[in-house]
Amino acid sequence: MISTRLIRRAILSWQNWRQRKVLHRACPILADLDRQERAYRRSHKKGAGSIAEQKRKAMTALLSGKVA
Repeated sequence: MISTRLIRRAILSWQNWRQRKVLHRACPILADLDRQERAYRRSHKKGAGSIAEQKRKAMTALLSGKVA
């Protein structure tokens, strides 16, 4: 029997994936920063935290209308 938790996780991960694709098309800077962060985390390098901070700043600028 498939639990509702498993179904919920599958649906939410799919929704997050679709939303990320829309966001990356709208703001390619975030897509590039996600790629960099993924590479840093995969190779266990320091610096992933600073990339997360850059992503927060980019999103704040996007939401405030400073980035076109």
